[in-house]
Amino acid sequence: MEYWHKGDMHDFNIIDVPALLATPVSSYDSAGRQVPDDGEWHRRAVETDYILAKFLVAKGLILGTTNVELTPMLTIKFSELTAEGKEFAREAVAKWQTSMDRPSAKLTDAGLERRWQKFKAKIA
Repeated sequence: MEYWHKGDMHDFNIIDVPALLATPVSSYDSAGRQVPDDGEWHRRAVETDYILAKFLVAKGLILGTTNVELTPMLTIKFSELTAEGKEFAREAVAKWQTSMDRPSAKLTDAGLERRWQKFKAKIA
């Protein structure tokens, strides 16, 4: 993911609930026939973004923000992160998001916390 690297970086949404909610999803039954979507993908994707937003706020990684309103319009730009938040995002967030794509993944911040502790130990 090119946008995670240092250099001439374009700003982007690290949290983008409206885009997640607008993502078309197709569901299929065991015979391969398309069935009405049950909304589970959207629910998990949005909850994952909410978990990340709450984590970033709790760790003080968003400039001037001590609270975040968990709404369908929630967006947080990369440029809104502190310097430490940007470094953490580059190092750990994409990996955590990938791990959350597994259907068996529990919707908690435990993986973020493990990555945070590893990140903090590395820069200490």
